[in-house]
Amino acid sequence: MHIVEIDNNKVPIALTKTYAEEPYILGCQGIVNVNLSIGSKAKLEDVTKYCSNELLNVYNAMTKRIINRSVEKYDKICATYFMRYEKELKVESKEIIHAPFVLEHLGWANNNYNIVLNEYMQYMQKETIKYTIYHELCHLHTLKYNNSFGHNPDFYDVLYQKYSPMEIKKIMEN
Repeated sequence: MHIVEIDNNKVPIALTKTYAEEPYILGCQGIVNVNLSIGSKAKLEDVTKYCSNELLNVYNAMTKRIINRSVEKYDKICATYFMRYEKELKVESKEIIHAPFVLEHLGWANNNYNIVLNEYMQYMQKETIKYTIYHELCHLHTLKYNNSFGHNPDFYDVLYQKYSPMEIKKIMEN
């Protein structure tokens, strides 16, 4: 993540590459995410030079701001909630991976019991981290106990035992 000064504002920017043909900008949890196509040769300096107004508008529209948290503190938060929620849901993840990817996805689980968390969550609210961990472990729970995977009724039955739709909406607001 980069901190770029635009009109006396320190704007946190995550630059990611996607298969989208056109670049796009989105705001999530206090971070402005600039998504460029995989083949793009544009650099952060190019984006800030040509899109500074849009970057600043997206940043100013967000209600949440980044948390300056060390990797060690973030890892401790993750370990605490993985341990707690794995016990609660009676599942165990095989591997937990932190990787940078588009901020519209904070995490995912797969049917091998691996979980990938967006590394930019290090800078997000603790409630967002907790919810994302629980969400991904719900996928493992439904895989183990219902032999189903995905965002289906089995998944939401488990998820809504802890988080109501209104709570989720509030956590995920920008």
